[in-house]
Amino acid sequence: NITIAPDFQAVYGTFHEPIAQALTINTPNKEAGIFATSLELYFQQKSQSYQVINGVNTYPYGVTVYLCETNNGYPDGSKILPFSTTHLDYNSINVSNNSANVATKFTFESPVFLQNGLTYAFIVKPDNNDPDYRVYSANLGNLDIDTNQQVFQQPAVGTAFYGATTTQWTALQTEYIKFKLNRAAFTNAYGNAVFNNANTDFLTVYNVGYSNSSVGIL
Repeated sequence: NITIAPDFQAVYGTFHEPIAQALTINTPNKEAGIFATSLELYFQQKSQSYQVINGVNTYPYGVTVYLCETNNGYPDGSKILPFSTTHLDYNSINVSNNSANVATKFTFESPVFLQNGLTYAFIVKPDNNDPDYRVYSANLGNLDIDTNQQVFQQPAVGTAFYGATTTQWTALQTEYIKFKLNRAAFTNAYGNAVFNNANTDFLTVYNVGYSNSSVGIL
């Protein structure tokens, strides 16, 4: 008897570095893009490292998630998208030990615009490079841990990566992190934007001409 089990080892087994997943935005009606509001990940395990403070076990390490651009299909951790960085502490991380159906939501500071047709990536980085955090993934050809159905395709164009740093990555060619990217649904066709000038102590004016030997500036 041969039992095929889901393969999670390549993502969390021996690597203590950040992991990432590339994804390509394809809007249903060729809209310019989407505004991503949050990212949901599925953890199999969280930090085992703790400190004893006043007789209580305290777990200091959480997880940071952020969106970034890609370079030749690889995550570029030096180009983080504005408002996409979010951190959750240990107590906010949900775990499902025997399934992959309990999500942990990382809500962005503000909706993040992702342009249609472009490939982005999200990066998952535990505090202090804690090796105990493990996320669920799928490997093509293996069985889904929840449905027992074979994984034969992935809907988001892009592969998973593990990194020596946030800018140097090794592709996991047939492996994909399980995630859900949530987007905003707008109900109003218009809105108001308010822009405030930053406080300026000094004002320099260039290329101002004058006539009749005087000029006024308001």
